[in-house]
Amino acid sequence: MQLDMFKKMLTSEDSLHILKAFVNDLLETDFKELQPKQTYHIDSYISNYEKAQQKPKIQYTEVDILATTEDGTQTTIECQIQPHDHFNSRALFYLIEAFRSSLGKKKSKNIIKDNLFSSLHPAYGINIIDFHLADAQGDALRRFRLLDEKTQQPFLGDQQEELLILCFLSLKSKNIQPNSAVHHWQTFLKTGKHS
Repeated sequence: MQLDMFKKMLTSEDSLHILKAFVNDLLETDFKELQPKQTYHIDSYISNYEKAQQKPKIQYTEVDILATTEDGTQTTIECQIQPHDHFNSRALFYLIEAFRSSLGKKKSKNIIKDNLFSSLHPAYGINIIDFHLADAQGDALRRFRLLDEKTQQPFLGDQQEELLILCFLSLKSKNIQPNSAVHHWQTFLKTGKHS
């Protein structure tokens, strides 16, 4: 699926329910609302493409889709068809940048006066890849979290939510539970057809 079709599918004004279902299925969350930072319009797509062409490649980096939940949680969605050097670092960079971006924002929920860090919200990253993350035998869906090394207890924020989750869905991997929601998304993203 081409990137512009991917963005259109998830961020058009009439398809926000698809964005919410996609994120909830891949992250196993229950977000009630999810709003993309930028909704898809052909005019904005052309404008962003032209801006990207004017900037030197090394200086231009932008996540494909950034969406915000009702409580301020940031979700990044990246679609990478071709493997390239340092993709894991890039995925982590987008996740950390999304987390950092809410620092000091006065509109943030639960902000405490004179405490910039109270404005920070969780950040979750979804990366759709058409290559194997580590090895060909690995699961199609991989989620990475901050966990205690000994107890596997998650590292939580002040509101008892996980602060960072990094998710990868490989379109190439066949190691996926049949008939699961994630399997249906994988099939659709690979073929454009419902499984």
